[in-house]
Amino acid sequence: MSSKKTLILDKEQIKQKSIRIAYQILEDNFEENTLVLVGIADRGYVFAQRLQKILEEISDKDIELLKVTMSKTSRSLKAETDQPIENVKNKTLILVDDVLNSGRTLAYGLGVF
Repeated sequence: MSSKKTLILDKEQIKQKSIRIAYQILEDNFEENTLVLVGIADRGYVFAQRLQKILEEISDKDIELLKVTMSKTSRSLKAETDQPIENVKNKTLILVDDVLNSGRTLAYGLGVF
């Protein structure tokens, strides 16, 4: 088996794609005053933090951050948040993860709310 690695995006391209995602979030939620980025631990939360920083630079909206930690191997939903869910009630939530494969993690993430 080959150990050759293929570069998909370099650092600058990742930055550009992240900025584009942030603008898309703003375009899709232009009427909202507050947005809550819900990052799925671990890497989805890291990406949500990056998006929060970009959004705060390019908009005047209040950008909140919530971390969801879940068991991805469990057959039932086992998840915890780093703050009470009541804090984000009636706010626009944007679920953030690092990859999309089967969609199961995102479905579980939605189930928290």
